[in-house]
Amino acid sequence: NQRAQAIFKRLLPEILRRMASAADADAALLQFDAFLTGLPAGVQLFSLFESNPQLLDLLVDICATAPSLAQYLGRNAQVFDAVIGSDFFGAMPGVSALRQDFAALISSQPDYEKQLDAGRIWVKEQQFRVGVQMLRGVVTPAIAARNYATIAEACMQVLLPMISGNMAPKHGVVPGRGAVVLAMGKFGSGEMTVTSDLDLIVVYDAGGVEKSDGARPLYVAQYFARLTQALVSALTVQTAHGAMYKVDMRLRPSGQKGPAAVALSGFAAYQLNDAWTWEHLALCRARVVAGDAGLAGAVQGAIVRALSARRDEATVLADVRDMRERLAQVNFAEESAVWETKLGRGRLLDIEMVLQAGMTLHFRAECRSSPAMLEHLADLGWLNQVQAGILRNAVQKLSAFQQIARLGYDGTFDPEKAGRGMMNLLAKVLNVASEGELVAELTSIKSLAGDIVTRKLQGAG
Repeated sequence: NQRAQAIFKRLLPEILRRMASAADADAALLQFDAFLTGLPAGVQLFSLFESNPQLLDLLVDICATAPSLAQYLGRNAQVFDAVIGSDFFGAMPGVSALRQDFAALISSQPDYEKQLDAGRIWVKEQQFRVGVQMLRGVVTPAIAARNYATIAEACMQVLLPMISGNMAPKHGVVPGRGAVVLAMGKFGSGEMTVTSDLDLIVVYDAGGVEKSDGARPLYVAQYFARLTQALVSALTVQTAHGAMYKVDMRLRPSGQKGPAAVALSGFAAYQLNDAWTWEHLALCRARVVAGDAGLAGAVQGAIVRALSARRDEATVLADVRDMRERLAQVNFAEESAVWETKLGRGRLLDIEMVLQAGMTLHFRAECRSSPAMLEHLADLGWLNQVQAGILRNAVQKLSAFQQIARLGYDGTFDPEKAGRGMMNLLAKVLNVASEGELVAELTSIKSLAGDIVTRKLQGAG
């Protein structure tokens, strides 16, 4: 409308001046153009810019550095209202406060479809807040990783009882102690990025009950399978606001061939007697994030018993060596890529495997993240101080690179697409002065870490 156009004309010279001063002015202008294209009628937004010039600085930073955040802003300009709130740059609330906020929002919606839409908006707004805080240096990449996981945990604690409640009118209340959600992978260890999947296992305890007690009773295995499917659908179904999260349930017992939800007795027996070495490696990062507290304790007890059992170190290391060789064959192209931080020799997955191998031999329940595992194994002497120092540096810097890079793009990192703004930020976070030094630092990190992983998996100390 005319008022919006008038405000925009007044602001345009200042916007262009600030864009021109960005590290990559061309990229910033292109992203700003995409941002404008995605906007609805913008009179309120431009008024915000006029009365809050600091928002323009933020917009320039985002356009020059984090294209995915700029695209999100173009579709969700109302987020700027939150940015000028007093707590936007404050510490992220804990899971309890986030759960209460999310639950209040969900309960205020008139129907299930509106609940899913509101949930997606809420998650993306919280993730945007974390991303902006990391972009501005308010939080470190490691804190951002924990915050992303906390947001997902709060969602799970609201959605699980909501789904159970939705099933009750037709199929009855949850039998026994119900179900818990076991977070695996980066979700379990609190090391998520903005694009991370949720690796989940649903474990239930029907307390000896055979069927639910509703108008259409179900056998408990079928009941909890439907509950799990409904939970996954609530997280993944595409609405007008996209999906809330991607979900991966391949880590459940027997993988894709296994049941969607597993009984506590079956889970405990499988992990103790039948799980493969790679499954025990994954179990090192597991934690219950939603469900009955008593059942959560029982599941954690089953994990502790499985991972505390005596193992032959030579067998574990041989199994992990074989896993490493198979992954190298599958991910050959990624392993040779300069900018790859996850797959290949000396990258994050490689380091995680050797740390988790050490943890299956010297388990400690509270050590789920790579840094925590590393310090535990160093304290025990399983890693010497030189090895620990090299791996500590590798985990910190490769994880930081991955966190920052995910603000720009999901997938293989491309410095040409990333632009100078992103490259400057990565160099700053890794404490180097140029792209050339960044390449050299990443190459050195991977080489040194890869040598240690090879040595440890060979049993050479």
